[in-house]
Amino acid sequence: MRRPSKQPSEGSQMVDMQVHTNYSYDGYVTLEGLDRGCSRRGITTVAITDHNEIAGAFEAAKRYRDGRMSTRVIVGEEINTCQGEVIGLFLRAHVPRDMSMPETLAAIHDQGGLVYLNHPFGYGQRSSRLRMEDLEGLWDRIDIVEVFNGRNMDQQANRRAAELAKAHGKPGGVGTDAHSAWEVGRSFVRMPSFNGPEEFLHALHRACYTCRPCPLAYRVLFKLRKLTWARPLPKVPSA
Repeated sequence: MRRPSKQPSEGSQMVDMQVHTNYSYDGYVTLEGLDRGCSRRGITTVAITDHNEIAGAFEAAKRYRDGRMSTRVIVGEEINTCQGEVIGLFLRAHVPRDMSMPETLAAIHDQGGLVYLNHPFGYGQRSSRLRMEDLEGLWDRIDIVEVFNGRNMDQQANRRAAELAKAHGKPGGVGTDAHSAWEVGRSFVRMPSFNGPEEFLHALHRACYTCRPCPLAYRVLFKLRKLTWARPLPKVPSA
């Protein structure tokens, strides 16, 4: 599912809603590389959603506030629950893994965050544990549904996610799910400016999507390169 991209109006934001850094166990994007990648593609805001980890997002947000990073940061976390994965956005604290889905959604909302249901129909072993019946009675606690995931090779799964969002009246999110710097910013939402989670959610209802799947050839080359390419370790966060 794709909405046409438009030229950005004054004050609009271009947001990649799911990126992994080298603070993730499987991420190869340094914070410096993330900032360069966003600048290269015109991305103004990025949601850092490392797996069960929030230190990298906190450090990036601090760098942005200090003027050491040009890309605005939404602090997020991709959280393993007992029923699959879910993302928290605009977090102020780490959310523990391996809780039930209802407990995880409550932990996100208790700190003023937004619940972002990522790739509900794939991909990978972790997300395959998510069943639609596990979400029954929880839709009033889900704020956003990811309608396009750049790493999802099954475009039918992305289309089903868009239909799911529409059926439940949820705004759609788009992200690259980048694990390398080259992927950052290839897919994004273009939306009005916002300040905080409530305005973000309101603006997302008026967003346009730019959706580019990560090429299969690149995914294969990236996997091969990982066999000989040591993952860059995070730097010790500044005080």
